[in-house]
Order: sequence, then structure tokens, then C-alpha cells
Amino acid sequence: MVSKRRGDLVRYMDRWQGQTIVCAASGPSLTVEQLEKVKQTSARLIVINDTYKLAPWADVLYASDARWWSHHIENVRQNFEGEFWTMQEDAWQHHGVMLAPAKYENGLNTDPGWINHGTHSGFQAINLAYQFGAAKILLLGYDCKYKHHPDCRPDQDGKCRPPDICQRHWFGSHPKGWGDANHIARWVQSYRTINCDRPIINCSPDSAVDAFPKMTLDEALA
Repeated sequence: MVSKRRGDLVRYMDRWQGQTIVCAASGPSLTVEQLEKVKQTSARLIVINDTYKLAPWADVLYASDARWWSHHIENVRQNFEGEFWTMQEDAWQHHGVMLAPAKYENGLNTDPGWINHGTHSGFQAINLAYQFGAAKILLLGYDCKYKHHPDCRPDQDGKCRPPDICQRHWFGSHPKGWGDANHIARWVQSYRTINCDRPIINCSPDSAVDAFPKMTLDEALA
């Protein structure tokens, strides 16, 4: 179902025209040191999900899951300095989060006021950065792979054995019963559908995402 409410994103179109925007997801490789490097530059920062805890000074917090917002909203209000954004109308209606309506499609949505779903928040944050007018988009914490425990013995499908032994995010795992980076292979595929007329550079160390050129953060910020 496509949202009928487009006002928030339309008002903020091209707000950061010509600027570098960093999207920081929550893969195991993400560090405070990386985010502090961003802070020392003029780049804008969009943090995704729990990563707001590492950079409460970021410009935007983006999360697509209404359940995540219900769980975190009070702490976010107390500790995060920037704007709150989502594609979920429930989060907008119940928590006052700004709405970037999404079409349930892959690829980059270039229509004013819209983003595409692409199956997860990291994908949507890239589309949001594009709609904000980014000249260049840098990715941090876009690992799409787990930090394997020494005792892990993956099966023939690549699933960790014993289950849940490996680190899925920099913070560990989401609450039991939530989605917990269970579809990383699908995410890798979704990034391959993005065709952008502006540079998207993957600065995530040891990332499985192969859709974009890879560079160190220092090189990309130079």
C-alpha cells in the first residue's frame, strides 16, 4: 500500500543540494571513530536504527520498522538531537516521526517526494539521501555479513551453527522475536538494483555489498 501523505519529504526535497551525505547503518564494522571522522567534516549524517546511540548529534535518524519506533521512541526523544524519519505511517501517526512515503519496489526512486522500499532501512536511507539532494553518498556499517565467532561452523547454506552465535550488528542483536539481519543475501541483491547518477561509495570495511565502488572513509571524505 502506497502512502497518500507526501508532505514531509516534499518540503525537504534537495535540502542538502550538492553536499556529501553519509548513511551509517548498524553492521558489525561500524565504530565511533568512523562517525567522529564524519563529525569533523561538513558532511551530513543519516544514522539508521540503533546507530543513533553512537552519534546522537547526527542530522537525521531513519528507521522503517514501526515496532522499532515504539520500543525506542522515548530514549530517542531524550537523547537524539536531529530529526526522526520513517516510511511507516504508524510511526508518524503515533510518535510524530516525519514521513518519507515508500513504494514497495527496488531501484532508486527519483520521483519527488518518494523513496523505494528495497526490503530494509539501509536501502531506504540511501534513497532518502538522494531525495535530500546529495552530490555524493557514503556508506558506513553496510556490511551485509556477520562478524563470525571463532566457534561458528556455517552449514552448506551459510547459516551459523550454533545459531545466533555470531555478531549481527555493532550492538549485538535486536530483541528476541524481531527481524535480526536474517536476510542479508536479499539485501545484497537489492542494492544491485540501484542505478544512481551520483556517486555512491561503500566505505564499510569487509562489506559483502558489491553494488558500489569501495573506498576508505578517509579517501571518500577527501
